[in-house]
Amino acid sequence: MIKKQAAEWVAYRQALEKQISDEQLSAFREEECRSIEEMARKFREEEEYYQQLEKEREEEENRKKIERIRLQQEREEEIRREYENEQRLREEKEKKKIEDLQRMEMEKKALEEAEYKKYLLDKEKEEQRIQEVEKSLSPLRVDLNLKISETALKILSVATSEYLSYFEKRQVTFLVNEILLWIRSHSEAHPDDMRTKLEKLEVGTKAIISKHEIALKNAAEKALDAFPLGEEEECPFDQMDVDLPFSPPPVEDEDETVSPSDQPDVASQDANLLEGAPLRPSRHP
Repeated sequence: MIKKQAAEWVAYRQALEKQISDEQLSAFREEECRSIEEMARKFREEEEYYQQLEKEREEEENRKKIERIRLQQEREEEIRREYENEQRLREEKEKKKIEDLQRMEMEKKALEEAEYKKYLLDKEKEEQRIQEVEKSLSPLRVDLNLKISETALKILSVATSEYLSYFEKRQVTFLVNEILLWIRSHSEAHPDDMRTKLEKLEVGTKAIISKHEIALKNAAEKALDAFPLGEEEECPFDQMDVDLPFSPPPVEDEDETVSPSDQPDVASQDANLLEGAPLRPSRHP
């Protein structure tokens, strides 16, 4: 803009020089010098102004650039700190997880060892208890074994009674053999089981034994009625041996169980019954 004004001024000056006198020209030149100096001053001021604006613009750009760099660095630093914190938290979490696993493994191992020791101790106590129980049950087992043997001998003696039917004799013999076989194969059976077998033997033969005893009693009463006693007569039973319908076999050793040889020959008796021959009781004088 100033250069354009200067060019216009030069053209205007040249046109005036052709029209005015020397005095006017001298005055004009002085005025021109002042104008030029004024224009130069304005030019310098304007140049300085624009330079100052440019400088301020550059400074502003530099400041903004520095601010952007600072913000970028702060953001990067923040991101780095966040990453480091996350990494540290992950490491701490992983470390805590490993420590928890190790602690749980140690607790589990200690618990297993304690449980195993408790198991061994309980097992030892249980074995001792079982041994003590076995020791305490042994006399009871012997006593029950003896009772079962005595009961079996008594019941087997009834199996020869002529007052029982063939099927009743078979029932009694089968039950006795069943119980005796069980006793032989369960020498270490619990007394409760042995007591159950004894009850089964007694209950299973109670009715048949009662029938035999009632029939035996009736036979004895009939025998007494057949020989009435007078004042001077003696009882014929005092002078003779009487064949009773039932006489139990002798028992030599009560502590032993019944052996197969001590039992009556039920098979031969069964054969006699099947052939129609009556089953006669054994006689003991």
